[in-house]
Amino acid sequence: MKAKLKVDPRTLPPPPYPPAKKVRIKEKPDRPYEAMDYASDFKVDAEKMAARRKRAAESAARTLKNGYTPEQEQQIINLYKQGLTYAAIGKIMGKSKSAMKQKIDKMRKEQNFERECQLRSKYGGYTPAQDAVIREMRAQGKSYEEIGDQIGKSKEAVRKRYNMIGG
Repeated sequence: MKAKLKVDPRTLPPPPYPPAKKVRIKEKPDRPYEAMDYASDFKVDAEKMAARRKRAAESAARTLKNGYTPEQEQQIINLYKQGLTYAAIGKIMGKSKSAMKQKIDKMRKEQNFERECQLRSKYGGYTPAQDAVIREMRAQGKSYEEIGDQIGKSKEAVRKRYNMIGG
């Protein structure tokens, strides 16, 4: 039979911080003190946290799946194909840039679509249709100013673009 050691906890040195093993001291009527390991409490907490994470993941999946109507999804696809940035699409849809990027990336994987024209820059990029107008009007002998009035750009911007795309 093993002898039980009865120790007064006040005489023990303080435990190292943080304690290597978490122990709870309880006083019992028949014994002065009893040390109990409460690792089982941590196991219960870990199970609760796992259940909470699972519910949060399910909620996030529902939000992503049902967060948009089919009409809104089609509008997002059309805006993306036209060359708008994620931020511009988000502003139109009332969502953040990162939300639009996440939604569009998910839809692109499912439906396999790409942009139909170049990404418009925040400084007013050119669409293929605008490039065609510039080439055609320059071939007709129109000035840069007249072309700029037609497509909504300055004459200097049209001149630079014409030199870039080659006429």
